[in-house]
Amino acid sequence: MKNTNVKKTRARSKKQKEIQYQRILDEGKELFVKYGPGALSMRTLAKRLNMTQTFLYTYIQSKRELWIAIRKKYFNNYLLEVNKIINQHQGTKLDLLMKLIESFIEFANEDFNRFLVMFIIPIPSSKKIGPIEKNYQQIGFLDKLKKILEEAMKTKEIKERKLDEFTYFIWSVVFGITTTEMYIKFKAPIMEYMKEKSPSLTKKSFRECALKEIQNLLIG
Repeated sequence: MKNTNVKKTRARSKKQKEIQYQRILDEGKELFVKYGPGALSMRTLAKRLNMTQTFLYTYIQSKRELWIAIRKKYFNNYLLEVNKIINQHQGTKLDLLMKLIESFIEFANEDFNRFLVMFIIPIPSSKKIGPIEKNYQQIGFLDKLKKILEEAMKTKEIKERKLDEFTYFIWSVVFGITTTEMYIKFKAPIMEYMKEKSPSLTKKSFRECALKEIQNLLIG
């Protein structure tokens, strides 16, 4: 007699399995933000997805593997956008740097939970290295930034500095701008923000000021 009680979540075709896998990553992202890497459990994720833990483990073996898989997905998406900007760019290296900086800020604005998992939430600890971690390779976006900065220095578009240190410095400035925009955007009571601020201060006005000052900083 044919069993008609098979869970609807069980994927059969390759396409269905990929859809299921992406659903696991999307739900995992939200739960990492909600619970953090310590309190989140695979049991909670399985329940959220309406599947058994055993079935979930056929896709993802641990919280650490889940975290890596989520970051891999979104870093790959981000890298596609970066490469598109670089390949389509016509103009100076300084203009290219400014385009990439603004695109990063926009990327964070599109999905702040995605940004949190990619850059803020720490990796869960584990004594075991799973298959996803074993095969994981760095995306290399900092290397791309370093290369463009180096080329801009060679063409005298920006002031010459110690390359490695300056790459991290620019990244830290952009990272700070991105998180500050979120403070201004959400105005959560638990966040620090200026209570007595000018009515003209908005996320847009802050972005315009920040980008202008970064360009001034690059030029030196």
